[in-house]
Amino acid sequence: MSEFDYTLEERTDRDITSKLYSSFFAVSDIAFVVAEVDTSKWNVNIQLVDLAGQPVLKSMVLEVYMSSDPDDIIPSGATSWAITAAGAGTLVLDTTAGEIATFQTDAEGKLDITLTETGALTSYMIAKLPNGELSVSDLITFVA
Repeated sequence: MSEFDYTLEERTDRDITSKLYSSFFAVSDIAFVVAEVDTSKWNVNIQLVDLAGQPVLKSMVLEVYMSSDPDDIIPSGATSWAITAAGAGTLVLDTTAGEIATFQTDAEGKLDITLTETGALTSYMIAKLPNGELSVSDLITFVA
């Protein structure tokens, strides 16, 4: 019997182990760091993390938007906020105000975003994970 000959049971165990290992190191959440620059500007730093809370060191595409409700899947529709890449990561698909923007993280799973709002707005940044789940930032408040 060669090293490549396995019983069906052994092959299934290896497949399950491989899938568990892959899913464990897949993106399961985002670590947000939200910092106010001034009353109309906030910086949001994003790090992709796995189930153990460890950084996922690979580039991925994320859709992000703002919403006034942390459980909401609908963008807030704010008319005057702007979202731009500010360091790590790249803006892939620009957005009109209040809609979804698409970014690509850098090779270390990081993304730096600057949010600018000219009016008053209290909102959350919501990012759609590769598995379809949503990750929500702390509350962000812009003062007019």
